[in-house]
This record gives sequence, structure tokens and C-alpha cells, in this order.
Amino acid sequence: FVHDRRLMGSRWLDMFNALVNDCDTPPRMHEKLETLAPFHIRVGLKPEYMITMGNAVFKMIETAQKHKLTGEDLEAWEWLWDWLSQSMKQQLETAGSSHSLIQMAWDMTLDTMPEDELGGVIFDTLSELAPNIASVVTSPRQMVAIKFIEMINTIVALSSAKRGGELWKQIPAIAARHIRHGVQVHHANIVGQVLETVMVEALQDEWTEEIADAWGRHWDLVCSALFAEMALWQSHSEPACSLWKRAARKWSPPVLGYAVLAKLSKSLPDLV
Repeated sequence: FVHDRRLMGSRWLDMFNALVNDCDTPPRMHEKLETLAPFHIRVGLKPEYMITMGNAVFKMIETAQKHKLTGEDLEAWEWLWDWLSQSMKQQLETAGSSHSLIQMAWDMTLDTMPEDELGGVIFDTLSELAPNIASVVTSPRQMVAIKFIEMINTIVALSSAKRGGELWKQIPAIAARHIRHGVQVHHANIVGQVLETVMVEALQDEWTEEIADAWGRHWDLVCSALFAEMALWQSHSEPACSLWKRAARKWSPPVLGYAVLAKLSKSLPDLV
């Protein structure tokens, strides 16, 4: 934990607000604790600390009340804190998974500097290690920095069994964007090296072989899926364009447009 009393208080308030607002949906609370587990491991939180923490939080709640708490209030709070304690224990016990290591490494990296600054460092490192790739980028540095952070947030989220399921379905759309921006398969190793360089510099001794292995395997997995989808786009694009060109040679634009319009008027009369 940090020594800044106001900062720590703000973090506690945000965390409890998020948890209590979902107390009618236990699975959501469990998912929130899952995202917090890597941080809690890093600061040395142990399951047995939950009793002391619960007493401190309850004392604060009790002091803030105008009237004495009822037996129903006490029973409800005991249930909530016991549930949170059990969930936290489970999360701490399983937080050694690859996802947790990846999330923890990225969270620690984000803690070292503001996101826009970190994104800028990634871009600058890319410019230094691979100037030919960086020279292709035409957007302003600040915008590229934000895009880098968004990209890595998505990559990290893909490592989660729960959150990653839906995100993996977006791989085709992500591949389309990469093709549009001229990304090539061989760029993956270079960008992966850039990210690792930045994270190693940010984490110093906290970058372990275990984290490096988990991050490397996940990066390879994401890149394999992404470039497999890009390969499909590239293999299908030429035949599709050829079909269209053959049709265009046979019919003039007005005739072709009229033929399409006639088909749409029958199948989608509300549209035409």
C-alpha cells in the first residue's frame, strides 16, 4: 500500500463502492476481486488480514450511522464481509495463473507513470528500435500513445478466461484494422520486443522469468490468432477483387447499379 493517506483512502473508497454496488450480483463482485488479486499479492495481502480489515471498515461504517445498527444490519454486514473474504481467499490462491502474472505485470507498469506518458515511451522505443516501422505512423504522437495503451489493455484482457472469451471474437475486426494500417506479420516480433523492453525498464527487478514466460507465451498466442485472420483476409481479397472486376468489365456502372437496385427492391423493399 502507499503511504499517502488521501490517495489510499480514495482507492479504498473506489474499491468498496464498486464492490457494494454489485452486492446483489455476487459473480460481479467475484470478477472485480479477480482483477484486484494481482495487486493484492504484490502488496503482500494475506487472507487472514481480511478479519482485521473487516473490523476496521465496520468500525468506520458504525461511526457514520446516526442510529445504532440493528441485528439485521449486523447480520447483513457479516454475510457480505464473509463472502468477500472467501472470494478473496480463492482469488489469492489462484492468482499465480498466467493471466494473473500478465495482469500484475501490466498493472505494475501502469503504476510507474501516467498512461499517456507510458504510451509515448512505447512509441519512442519503437522509433529507436525500429525506425522503419515508426516512420509509417502518420498520426500525432499523443494519439498513437493512447492507441498503444488501448491495444495492450486488450491484449492483457484476452488472457482472462472470463473476459477474454468475448474479446477473442473481435480478432477479425482487429485484423482488419491492422491490414488497413499496413501492419505486416514480421512486425509482431519487433513490437513484442519493444513492449518487453519498456516493461523491463519500468519493473526492474520485479520483472521475473516467470512473468517473462507468461507474457511471451500469451503474446505469441495473440499474434498467431491475429495473423491467421490477416492471412485469411489477404488470401480472399484478391479473388474477391477479381470477381468484382470481371463483373465491372461485363456491365457498365449504370447497368450494374440498376441490376443491384432491382435485386434489393425485391428482397429489401423497405430499404429501397
